[in-house]
Amino acid sequence: MSLLWAAAGMIVGAAIGYLLAARRWASCVEQLRQSRRVKDEESRGLRLQLRGLRRAYETGTLTVDTPPDRSEARIAAVLEEVRSMVAPFAAHAERQAALTALSPSFIHRGHLSALLAEIGARAGLETVVLSDGVGLPLADAGAADGASTCDALAAASAMVLSLSDRLDDSGQPAMRAAVVRDAVGRTVLYRVFEVAEERYVLTGVTEAASVAPDALDPTLPQLRHILRRPTAAVA
Repeated sequence: MSLLWAAAGMIVGAAIGYLLAARRWASCVEQLRQSRRVKDEESRGLRLQLRGLRRAYETGTLTVDTPPDRSEARIAAVLEEVRSMVAPFAAHAERQAALTALSPSFIHRGHLSALLAEIGARAGLETVVLSDGVGLPLADAGAADGASTCDALAAASAMVLSLSDRLDDSGQPAMRAAVVRDAVGRTVLYRVFEVAEERYVLTGVTEAASVAPDALDPTLPQLRHILRRPTAAVA
């Protein structure tokens, strides 16, 4: 008899457990269905909002509720930010335009120093040096201590050519221009170019913080024209 009651208790316990588990399962299913209904409603609402925004955009009736800050202080701050962003590009454009209008009166090698002086004045360079492929100065303008600065810049240009050769030997594109900053904060621009298979370097030194590698490119046609002329034309 006790065994019968034990078996009956086990059957009743199992049935109760099954009912509780079934109830929990039904509750979880209902929660999932409710969550799905909420998500479907949110998705439907978003689709309606997007549809309304698209219609407003297409009909030109889209507006922004929050007005922009039109205070004088805000306008001044925005203008100053724009000026600071545009300033380097504007300065570069001005230099390029100025250098395209070099005097055509410089026609032979005897005019190189005068031409470099005009290049320096138009490009805002304190020193300009033209050197050959072995680092010897051919002409200069604006050097504060004369030959010393000229020789040093020409020697540095030879190192630029050597670095370009190493890049070329390793299969990399040869270097045509380099911009460096020295220890006193000056910017030095080296522009490598060729004339009749001979290499030359035009070096410019400036206090400007930003100089583009192609800043001196407008001067190259006139320099090439002069350097093609025979040395005897100097007289």
